[in-house]
Amino acid sequence: SKVLFPYCNSETDETGIALYDRTAGTVKSIFSRPLEGGNCADEMPSAMWYGDGTRILVLSEASRSKTRKNHKTKKVETVTTTWERLQLLPFGVKGKTRTFDIRDFLAGASSILLPLAEADGKLYLGRRDKGAFVQVDLKSGKKKFRDLGDDREPLFYDRNGGVAYARDGAEDSNDLEVGALDTKDLTLHSHFLLKKEALVTYGVKGFIGFLAFEPHGSRLALPAERDEDPKGLILMCDDRGLQQVITPDVPAKAYEFGSLEWSADGKTLYSTVVTPTEDKKVQQFSLGEIPVAGGPVRLTPMVRARVSYDDAHLHLELSLSPDGSAIAATTAYFEKDEIAPADRGLFLVDLRDPRRKVTRIQYPPAKSGTENGTE
Repeated sequence: SKVLFPYCNSETDETGIALYDRTAGTVKSIFSRPLEGGNCADEMPSAMWYGDGTRILVLSEASRSKTRKNHKTKKVETVTTTWERLQLLPFGVKGKTRTFDIRDFLAGASSILLPLAEADGKLYLGRRDKGAFVQVDLKSGKKKFRDLGDDREPLFYDRNGGVAYARDGAEDSNDLEVGALDTKDLTLHSHFLLKKEALVTYGVKGFIGFLAFEPHGSRLALPAERDEDPKGLILMCDDRGLQQVITPDVPAKAYEFGSLEWSADGKTLYSTVVTPTEDKKVQQFSLGEIPVAGGPVRLTPMVRARVSYDDAHLHLELSLSPDGSAIAATTAYFEKDEIAPADRGLFLVDLRDPRRKVTRIQYPPAKSGTENGTE
């Protein structure tokens, strides 16, 4: 009944997390901060519901500046340090915000991938551009770091009560290794390696976007792009590796898949579908409903934006409501000149409506929240 979504208002130089109440039809900011560098994607906080819905987890960048004297130049200079900050905000109940600072990581580590992988009250974050990760115990505040000894950043996913991971292959960064994390000793156990050279026969140029794991099932889906062909593919795998390459029947001459979500029954994949328009600099973003067993893909247009077709697939991530009634997407990752102000906001697609009604919810008024997330 309630949706959390990040927003970035470059007109008012504010970024934050908003809460939309589907029943009341209201939207408000629960966390906000000034947009300092002017780049929405680089400064975007992220949020997810945690536990039974009485807590909200916010992942953002924290920083501190201080002046010091440079002994070589004899001049006073300002040094800014940044780090990851996790905050656990109470929602609908009394309590204080809990803060977990992760100073050993580069700011922005894995913050684009939500929800964060969680198991037994512990969260897992991979360090950006490095083979390392951290386990954060949200009860005790204790953190455990693990350095994997290379530059292959692991991305973690919830998978049926456990934690799965994906990272580059050891010998070729174009390959993809998928496996499971042992949450007790923090070791990675590889299940399979998708080698790009082995997919040449399917015309696969590369992997794009994030993996999507089937709820209560053994399959995972991954979007891919073709070599010298403007139509995207879906790679279907299980723990043994690639099982099927799906060529969805999309009613368009060119298309690319982005964010994927499984339906609860495993029969449908919901995907961001990007298609070019008459203006090559403008792309159409739609919700695609892909029948896993085959058949026509239904497209529901959501928004248009002035972005490069090659980079468009990461701009509009999808989230399926727990009851399967709606798909949510936010335009927060579009920059000021990429999308019209009238098109900014949270988009909800009603999956129970035969016409697939699309509703746009505007960002909350500027500076309606506070930096620490309390009201």
